[in-house]
Amino acid sequence: MTVTILSLAAGLVTGALLGVGYFGGLAITVRQLSTSSRPALVFASSYLARILGLAVVLVIVARVSSPALVATLPGILAGRMIVTRRARRHWTPGGATTEALPHGGAAHE
Repeated sequence: MTVTILSLAAGLVTGALLGVGYFGGLAITVRQLSTSSRPALVFASSYLARILGLAVVLVIVARVSSPALVATLPGILAGRMIVTRRARRHWTPGGATTEALPHGGAAHE
C-alpha cells in the first residue's frame, strides 16, 4: 500500500513538472513566433523538443511503475492549469505583456 501511494505521489509530481515544462515551453514559443524571422523553424523545433522530452519521461515512468504512469496525467493537467493561469495574468489580447502596459496592466481604458 505504501509503495502505491509513493508511486502515485511521484507520478503526480512528475506529471506536474512535465506539464509546466511542456506548456511553459509552448507559451515561450508563442511569444517568440511574432519576432522570429523563421517562425516555422521555431515552431517545429519547439514542438519536437517538447514532445520528445514528454515521451522520454513517460517511457521512463512507465518502466518504473504503472500506477505512477496513471498519476502523471492529472499531474500534467495540473501543470497546464498553472501555466495557463500564469499566462493569463501576464498576457493581453493584443499580445503585449502586462508589464509593458501603462496603468498597471490595463489593456483598454
